[in-house]
Amino acid sequence: MSSTISTGPSRVTRRQFAGGVAALLACSNKLRGEVPPRVVHFGVFSLFEPYELTLQSTDPLLLRLDGRPYILPPDAGPLCTRRLADCRIAVGLAGEVFSGSHLSAAAISGDPGRFTLAVPPSAKHGGIRRDFRGTLEVRASPRHLEPIVSMDVETAVASIVSAETPPDAPPAFLMAQAVASRSFLRAARTAHTGFDFCDTTHCQYLRSPAAAGSPAGVAAARTLGLCLNYGALNFEGRPIAAMYCRSCSGRTRSLAELGLPVGEYPYYVVDCEFCLRHPETWERDFHQTLTLGSERGRLAYDRIHGWSAIPSNSFTQRQNQVEGRGIGHGLGLCQRGAEAMAHEGANFNEILAHYYPNTAIAPA
Repeated sequence: MSSTISTGPSRVTRRQFAGGVAALLACSNKLRGEVPPRVVHFGVFSLFEPYELTLQSTDPLLLRLDGRPYILPPDAGPLCTRRLADCRIAVGLAGEVFSGSHLSAAAISGDPGRFTLAVPPSAKHGGIRRDFRGTLEVRASPRHLEPIVSMDVETAVASIVSAETPPDAPPAFLMAQAVASRSFLRAARTAHTGFDFCDTTHCQYLRSPAAAGSPAGVAAARTLGLCLNYGALNFEGRPIAAMYCRSCSGRTRSLAELGLPVGEYPYYVVDCEFCLRHPETWERDFHQTLTLGSERGRLAYDRIHGWSAIPSNSFTQRQNQVEGRGIGHGLGLCQRGAEAMAHEGANFNEILAHYYPNTAIAPA
């Protein structure tokens, strides 16, 4: 096995890795009676299909490779992992290379760890580097490495709000986005195996954690635990997997309109005044009749031709040109419209009541 995988310029001895494990395990236990935060599991960097990953932290981490514990000191340099041909993982530890089928990393303190995960550039794509707060698992699939970051829901909500909204957005819009994103995390069920959500717009657009005092962090904190409920008396109902889009065509859509099965919440059609007055338009050239049939048809087309090939289902075709309005599926909250409502003085409750009729805001 190649010895080029290493922890970086600063070598770590076996004693440093093995020593202190007993004390580590003792201090990682939470106080008896403390309720752990609800945790969500995100598969990250899936679009990159990484063959190699690097891990680094300013705090000491507890690593486990197939259950074997090691300590990664903060001065160890980046830890490199690679996928092997037999669906195993090669890890550079203490100047040596070990292999296993499963790698995990967590903070020694038992609190959510802060670490940086990166995918080096390759012939297929550029590199990517992102900070996370939580715990990490790395598995090897038949084609690539699968990094999974687990974090508490509120960390995820603040990160999503930060990724989905401009930093100068009005607080009411940020708070409405926080409640919608939290509701999705609480209620949605996906077809992913081994984790709850991916970090793309297929599930939730997740990036680095938002700072506690940032606008996104404040919005998440001010709406702590609040979700959109729908049911018999709403407050006694259950959270809905709240969908939202970048911009609608001047009116939002229902599930039935998009040819999608109607679940617990039907998504009522409502007018969006801002998009009626200031529609986001697009044009595409086509030399054949475009027949999508439903939202699933549009997504299937975009999956082949590119995710911006047909940005929405609101379009008309004239000869060889398609003209459309709106970006996204048009369900639930329209982000451009919600931001405009906030600028005009609406609070987050009013924004959510407009785009999600017959729901109530309540603690999950």
